[in-house]
Amino acid sequence: MAATTSVSARDALRAKIFSGETGKPKTKEVMFFGQMIELHQPPVRLILAMKNDPDADRASQMIEMVIKYAYVPGTNELIFDEADQSALLDMPFGGDFTRLSTAIAELTDIDFLGEKALKNSPGTPSGSIASI
Repeated sequence: MAATTSVSARDALRAKIFSGETGKPKTKEVMFFGQMIELHQPPVRLILAMKNDPDADRASQMIEMVIKYAYVPGTNELIFDEADQSALLDMPFGGDFTRLSTAIAELTDIDFLGEKALKNSPGTPSGSIASI
């Protein structure tokens, strides 16, 4: 009888973990060059691959996140596609990319700009941003 209860508890836990609401990606709206965009949280597979690649080009990874996970707010329509990669990489860097990076960090715990590391480094002025 204990085995049945254990299996039922297991099934209940799995059902809760994999439910549509629990497993639904978080979203975050961010202003990007005067336009509101909605970032969707990527899957674990992508985040772990990015974090575990010490030779990765962080700029390309950040732009990949924008291409694959930036949506027209309130829809499932992607804003960008692979053809936009070069244009996005050539855009001027400033507050828009800082806001974008912060939003991505909140959804993924990946800090593309190294802001957390810099803010915690001795002798680094508060608010400094690392180069990509």
